[in-house]
Amino acid sequence: MEQTAKQTANQTLEQRLPLVLEIIPGQAAEGLVDIYDPGTYEQTELRTLVNKTLNKEHAVEDAQIATEVRKQLQGGKLLYNGEEIHSKAIDYGVIEKTTQGEEYLYVRLKAIEPQEGGYLR
Repeated sequence: MEQTAKQTANQTLEQRLPLVLEIIPGQAAEGLVDIYDPGTYEQTELRTLVNKTLNKEHAVEDAQIATEVRKQLQGGKLLYNGEEIHSKAIDYGVIEKTTQGEEYLYVRLKAIEPQEGGYLR
């Protein structure tokens, strides 16, 4: 089903949907949310959008989340459905609808820092 959603997202690129990017630090319930207008993200690497989002000025609460995300990424990874990101935002977007029925692409990422202990491969 996820593959179908990705195919649908790529097919509706012509519809020029906005992108909602959420970056969640560690195991937190809420993350930092940013919205990109149609035409501003389609050819951009997802990691670049994450960096743009983290480097923006934020309100106090969002600034705390951004700081936590940066901390998690020091030696950590950005994950989408448990896998590292490696391509454009459009490749990860899933179409969702607002309560008013307006469509948008949604990408939810987790910033996970390395865990202590364990073993190296």
